Amino acid sequence: MVAAHSFDILGARHSGYRGAYVNRYDLPYDDSEYRPDFITKNFRELCDVLEV
Repeated sequence: MVAAHSFDILGARHSGYRGAYVNRYDLPYDDSEYRPDFITKNFRELCDVLEV
């Protein structure tokens, strides 16, 4: 799951999916045990992370 909203990633992680949070506005992530697998500042950065 890729989203620019932390709430969407929280739901995906809770359901067992991996998640990438694209934090375009430098917002804090929700206080939860369900953390994203990746946090990037934009989609280009996410592409670089996923190429590895």
